[in-house]
Formats: sequence, C-alpha cells, structure tokens
Amino acid sequence: MAAKNVKTQRTEIEAAAWAALGKRAATEGDRDQLEEGATYSVHLTIEGEIDRRVFRETVAGLLLVNPDQERAKSCPASAAELVALLLGELSTERRAQLLERLPDEFLASGGKLTVDEDRQAEATRLLSRLATRVTETARGSVRFEPAE
Repeated sequence: MAAKNVKTQRTEIEAAAWAALGKRAATEGDRDQLEEGATYSVHLTIEGEIDRRVFRETVAGLLLVNPDQERAKSCPASAAELVALLLGELSTERRAQLLERLPDEFLASGGKLTVDEDRQAEATRLLSRLATRVTETARGSVRFEPAE
C-alpha cells in the first residue's frame, strides 16, 4: 500500500527530477557517514526547474540506518585449484589426452558434460566438504519511511 503523500504516477518533469536526484545521490551519498543504528528526521524541500518548468517537492519522514550484522558465508574451494590438483594426479599422457578431449566434448554437448551419476554424487559430497564458513560484517540497510 503506497503512502498517502507518494504519487503513483509521475509527470515527465517529475520523473526527470527524481532521475537526476537519484543519479546525484548515487555519487554523493556516503553510507559510511551515517551512524549505525541512527534515525534521522528528514524534512527537505526540493525546488528547481527542468526545461523551464518548475518542480517542487517536499520530502518528509524518517531515514533509518539499520545496525551492521554479522553473517556466515560459505567459501567453496577454488575450481581452478581443485582441477589443477586432480590433473596433477594423472600421468602426463593421460592429462594431455583429457585436456585435448574435454573442451571438444563440452562444446559438442552444448555445455553439458556426460558424467557418471555415482561420480557426480562423489564430487558433490567432496565439494560440500571442501568449503569453509567465514563470518563477515554486512552493512545495515538504509531505508526511508515517508511521513503520513
């Protein structure tokens, strides 16, 4: 449900004004300058001209900066490192054959390799064991609640 003071259909001039402000905000806004967990009471009057037509809009409400949060992230093994490790287990001749054949098979199959189901299951289990969990800090979101 839209807030009472938010228009659902904009004129071309209004759309141009908000587009310009949005582009400017994307380059001028600095999230790092907003205090984590803060609430800012906002009352702005935006006024100007676009193609000699007057634009005036009042923006009022609360700007809410949510607190930063810790979240767990899965870090899988590098595909290139894993393939390199497996290639190192093959003889020089077998490795050369595989490196020659595999790209052709991949292209011929439209990007879908033919793999034995049991080997696929083994690979899936191995990959699930070759992942670590790290904790990272996610910046709190910033949202605006218009005044009624």
